[in-house]
Amino acid sequence: MPERSASRLVLVFAKHYAYGAVKTRLAADLGARQARQLYRRLAGRIWRGIADPGWQRWLCLEPAKAIAEVESWLPNADRIQPQVQGDLGERMAAAFEQGFQAGFQEIALLGTDAPAIQAPLLRQSFDLLQQNDAVLVPSLDGGYALMGLSKPCPDLFREIDWSTDRVRRQSLQRAEKAGLQVAETEAVRDLDTIEDLEAFRREGWAWAQEPTSKSP
Repeated sequence: MPERSASRLVLVFAKHYAYGAVKTRLAADLGARQARQLYRRLAGRIWRGIADPGWQRWLCLEPAKAIAEVESWLPNADRIQPQVQGDLGERMAAAFEQGFQAGFQEIALLGTDAPAIQAPLLRQSFDLLQQNDAVLVPSLDGGYALMGLSKPCPDLFREIDWSTDRVRRQSLQRAEKAGLQVAETEAVRDLDTIEDLEAFRREGWAWAQEPTSKSP
């Protein structure tokens, strides 16, 4: 059984910050170097902000060969594991399955794009799972920044048009078809485009305060 918490688990999907491999849409405006630096700062902020004795944190990494390097960048994970092969839905479904098989009863999965995902919002999401089968933290772009489940439901991750503005709507349709009761929090902003970055800067986020000029 898990050592820290017997019930709650946070799965964090992260990519290695290899040059040119992260935030490609943002890199088209900023250049790969600045996009990479922003990604690393943002992911680090989220990782630190969700540390809490009330749950375990598993780092689900892509690619697997980067585990040793990323461990020094995102430290103190209760477990580090590679993401399975497949599309995003298959990888997410597999991560949830691994968590439930390990004995956790409430599991939240998030990425490294939405700085509002911090311990208070995670606590709210876990509390919602006390009375619901699933919880979503919607993102302003039509997707979601966090999915929480209190029981396995692989169908939630099938037939979804990932990386589009239809993700949240299609996921809710899949949940309804599966008979799941779903709760939602207020929507949050994630970082994908230069417009997102400019919005974060206007809001005063410290990690976002960098020059916008292109870099090689």
